[in-house]
Amino acid sequence: MVPDNHMRDFYGFCPECNKLKIDYVWCGTNACKKPHPRVQWSSGNLAIDKFIKKSQRIVKNFDDRFLEWIPSNRLENVTPLQDDKDTGNYLATWLDGPRYFVMRQRGIPSKVILKTLGTSESITDSFLNELAEQYPTILRKDNRTIYGFTIDTKTEEYRLVIHSDYDELQSIYGLCPTCLNPKIDPVWCMARTCLEPHTSDAWTSGSDVLDEFIRSTQNNAVVWEDTFLEWIPYQHLEVSQLLENEYGSTAYGGVWVYGKRDCQYHRHKARERHTRVTLNLISDLGQEVIDELCKTHPCITRKDNTSIFGFTRNPATRECYIVYASDYTLRRNMYGLCSTCKQPKNDPVWCRTEACKMPQPNEQGTNDNPALDKFVTGT
Repeated sequence: MVPDNHMRDFYGFCPECNKLKIDYVWCGTNACKKPHPRVQWSSGNLAIDKFIKKSQRIVKNFDDRFLEWIPSNRLENVTPLQDDKDTGNYLATWLDGPRYFVMRQRGIPSKVILKTLGTSESITDSFLNELAEQYPTILRKDNRTIYGFTIDTKTEEYRLVIHSDYDELQSIYGLCPTCLNPKIDPVWCMARTCLEPHTSDAWTSGSDVLDEFIRSTQNNAVVWEDTFLEWIPYQHLEVSQLLENEYGSTAYGGVWVYGKRDCQYHRHKARERHTRVTLNLISDLGQEVIDELCKTHPCITRKDNTSIFGFTRNPATRECYIVYASDYTLRRNMYGLCSTCKQPKNDPVWCRTEACKMPQPNEQGTNDNPALDKFVTGT
C-alpha cells in the first residue's frame, strides 16, 4: 500500500471529510463525491504544471482519468529497455500504481515505461501540444494508458510515464477510433467505458479462407465477454517442446506471452499473460480443413468458447498451427464434451464455461468394478 506519509506530503487532506487523499484530486472515502484538485505542487516546469492541472480540472467523477506529477522516488528498478538503449526509454516500477476505479484505492506497484522528453528548456507549451498529437488520449477523461510526468533528478530530464504495453499494443492492434486508447485485441480497446467493438483488418494469416473464418468470429462479438478467434503472431509464442499427438499430426507445447483474454468481467478488460497453450499443425488451409476443424472442435465458433484461441504460423517453416488451451485434449479425453457449450468438461460434472449452469454428470464407467461405477455416478 502507499504509505500515509507519502499521501500526506503529496496529496494532502480532503477539505470535505479531512481524510487523506489517495491522489491529487480524490480522497479514498466513497461518501465524498466532489473532486478537490490540489494546486500546491510543482514539477519545476511551468508548461508541464499547466498541462497536468488542465487534465485535473475537467474531472467530475472518480472514474475520470487525469495526469499526475509522479515524484522520482516513487519509481524503482529503472532500467533501459533492452531494445531501446539509445532512445531514452526505460522500464520501471511505479510504487503507487494507477488508481482502482471500482474500489477507490491505489497501492499495487505497476510496470511502466518512461519516455525521455528532454530538459526543462525544451519542454514548452508547443512541445506538449505536439505530444498530445502523438498520444491523443493524454487529456481525455477515458485515458487508460498515459499516467503522467516525472523527472530524472540526476540528468534533470523530464520523462513521460505510460502503460508498459502502450507501444506494442498500438503496433499490433492500433488505436480505438472512439476513445483513441490502444486496443487490447483485434476487437476491443483498453478503456472499460468504451463498449463498442471495432474489428481490425490490419492483419492477415496469408490465407483468404482462414482470414475470413477468423474475422467471422470477431464480427459476431457484441460485448466484451464474447469470445472470438485471433491471428496470433508467432513471435508472441514461446514454443518449448514437441508433444505426442493422438491425431497423428505435429503438436508443440508453449506459452502465449500476451495470453488469452479475461472475458469474465467487462469492467476489467485485461489479458491473462503467459497462458500455457498447445500448437497443433494444420496441413492445409482450404475450406475443407476449416469445415473439419469445426466438426472436430464444435466450440470453435461459439461466443462462449474458452478453449480454442486462434491460429499462428511459423515464419521459418511456413507451417500453420491451431492454438488451444494446454489441457484441452486431456480434459476432452477424460471427461468428454459439455452437451451445452461443446467444450471439454472440467470434471465429471461441470464444464469450464461460466454461462453453463446445468450439471452434466458423466455416466460412463470409471473402472472395471460395476458396483464402484454405480456408487460414483449415482446411477
